[in-house]
Amino acid sequence: MAGEAANGVSGGAAVTASPDPERCVLAIEGMHCASCVGKVERALREVPGVQSASVNLVTGEARLAIEPARFDPAAAERAVRAAGFGARCTDRVDAGGERPESEAHERTLAVRRRRLVVALVFGLPVFLLSLPHMVPGLPQPAPPPVLGPLLLVLSLPVLFYSGIDFLRAIPRALRPGRADMDTLVGLGIASAFAYSVAQLLGGGGGLYFESAVLIVLFVLLGRTLEAGARRRATAAIEALAALQPPVARRIEPDGTEREVPVDALRVGDHVRLRPGDKVPVDGVVREGRLWCDESLLTGESAPRRREVGEPVTGGTLVTSGSAVLEVTRTGEDTVLARMIELVRAAQARKAPVARLADRVAAVFVPAVLGVALLTLFAWWVLPAEPSFARALEAAVSVLVIACPCALGLATPTAIVVGTGVAASRGILIKGGEALETAAHCRVVCLDKTGTVTAGRPEVVAIRTLEPFDEPRVLALAAAVERRSEHPLGAAIVAAAEARALAVPEDVDDFESQPGLGVAARVEGEKVLVGSVGLLREHFVDTAALEPLLHELAEQGQSPVAVAIGGEPAAAIGVADPVRPDAAAAIARLHAFGLRVVLLTGDREEVARRVAAQRGIDEVAAQLLPEDKLARIRALREAGARVAMVGDGINDAPALAAADLGIAVASGTEVAMEAGDVTLLREGLAGVPETLAIARATLRTIRENLAFAFVFNVLAIPIAAGALYPWTGWLLRPEIAAAAMAGSSVTVVSNSVRLGRRLRRRLGAQAQPARSRPARF
Repeated sequence: MAGEAANGVSGGAAVTASPDPERCVLAIEGMHCASCVGKVERALREVPGVQSASVNLVTGEARLAIEPARFDPAAAERAVRAAGFGARCTDRVDAGGERPESEAHERTLAVRRRRLVVALVFGLPVFLLSLPHMVPGLPQPAPPPVLGPLLLVLSLPVLFYSGIDFLRAIPRALRPGRADMDTLVGLGIASAFAYSVAQLLGGGGGLYFESAVLIVLFVLLGRTLEAGARRRATAAIEALAALQPPVARRIEPDGTEREVPVDALRVGDHVRLRPGDKVPVDGVVREGRLWCDESLLTGESAPRRREVGEPVTGGTLVTSGSAVLEVTRTGEDTVLARMIELVRAAQARKAPVARLADRVAAVFVPAVLGVALLTLFAWWVLPAEPSFARALEAAVSVLVIACPCALGLATPTAIVVGTGVAASRGILIKGGEALETAAHCRVVCLDKTGTVTAGRPEVVAIRTLEPFDEPRVLALAAAVERRSEHPLGAAIVAAAEARALAVPEDVDDFESQPGLGVAARVEGEKVLVGSVGLLREHFVDTAALEPLLHELAEQGQSPVAVAIGGEPAAAIGVADPVRPDAAAAIARLHAFGLRVVLLTGDREEVARRVAAQRGIDEVAAQLLPEDKLARIRALREAGARVAMVGDGINDAPALAAADLGIAVASGTEVAMEAGDVTLLREGLAGVPETLAIARATLRTIRENLAFAFVFNVLAIPIAAGALYPWTGWLLRPEIAAAAMAGSSVTVVSNSVRLGRRLRRRLGAQAQPARSRPARF
């Protein structure tokens, strides 16, 4: 925090380098359950130069913290192969291209679909021919000497093509720490098939070909449905990756336009943009004017105008206008690429609530193998009329129903959906830990300037004394302040320009006095702009001016005194306007039961006026940076989970001191790496949205984990025959396989439902007022 896959399908792990030189990303293919995740993580942590490894089951990514001098990507590939997974090295693809893990996923899915079709074509006849075995009283479809061999022939394609990966996983049971969900399924179908073949060759009855076949069919069907749901879960980040167009119209040195691949663009190139174009890279408008839709990046629906000299972000859509764009960033340096990388990294970080699931998954498969053996022994030896067929049926049911898939998918699917929905609304939540912390926050501290207010002071009042008039006073004050870098001075200059005043250029003897103001000679007259102290130091009588200055201060404005030619001339009131969405955002925070505190270095009266206007609970004013840190630490020591909201540029220490740091875009700047959460659009509306997403995501994680634990706690004893003494009913292996597949699909579907709920809930809320774009 700020405060502190295995199958035999061809393919493997594609290594990609992240923007951070000390990190590496691997695209892992073929993981099915939490056991697969644990195996890959353990294998990668043993590779020299790997400091830590985190694997995400949903996105199929492993993220490594590495020591570049000692790390060898080929060694990581070998470790993945040794863990039972294929591996291949693939170069990184930028935003807009096809991700290596997406290519691997599509290949795996295509093979799985072919195998599912084969299982359906041959499995359904096996099921229909075996119905009399499962439903007593039904007529036999063929004589036993014909039926048995027919079932065997029909079962062969299902087991040795569709189920080949499960059979290949059986030897892993003999190696410590290598068994996984495929091993359990493989042992189940192999046991049922081997027993049936033995019975057929021995002339006995009780064939279980249908059990072996239907287990393969149901598991493959479940994984196919699960894969589709998982793909929907990652739809938001895929939508971001698709924003970059494949080609751009580059303007050649001779003035002609030529379509080139986006990868061919270089910094300094010029690109023509027309209505309907997607902006290919980051740049600055050099000719013309544009209106751009940035909704997929920032969540704001209103198009924004771009004039000459203003930045344009790659991935945005040109709705109207035409312009020439000078390229300033390409490839992994663009805002879009960095945003996608941050979201992918966030989705790979696990929430603390997932640690229990990881610990359980680590011992789950060996425990299930033990339970299956005990079940086989108990049913074979203990009953008054022992039956190996019944014992085998119960053991196989235990093997196939006890799947850690639901457990392994419970947390990452919800995190992927939650962070994806957040990213689609211009909110970057950096991982499961940040989500969990946000859900538990009870106090929200807001910085005033640039957070609650716009961070762009404006002249809101001018009070003049005779014989001076507003235009003359403002023009002379602006002439002096043009040489100053103070934000209040910039507001005065902006006000003069907005009124199209003729600001004198003849300025001599400029002097800046820190803490007091500025002085200069303009067109021969001495002009003073600053505090009362500055005027007094230059022997100006301020008696008539002081009431005007006091009146402006009482109204929450910053008063600026002006003297011209040795006479008091005017009091100028400068104020930083409160963001129009602040009141609604703070009201929503109160609705969540949160305490809102304003932290600012501004004067007490200004801070209290802002707080009163917007319903803020507490105010701490005239704070130095170290005072803000002390306030946050005191709140945390009192037992509160604290979120600090600032611009991420001036408030980095305070963001780091809080449990959760939220960086808000201010003016045209935002630091994406500043906090645990970064809001890409200006305004405070993203703060309550972040907390709403976090709370809903954590609730879904808990629902998923509860379902997964309860399912396995109840299903394993039932499969072992716990209900048989009272009901005379024993769970058939094929029904167990269907239940297991259904549990995984249920967990993933619940996470996908989270996305629909959040979009419906957040989509109904008004978007924040139009603001300037964030530049990174």
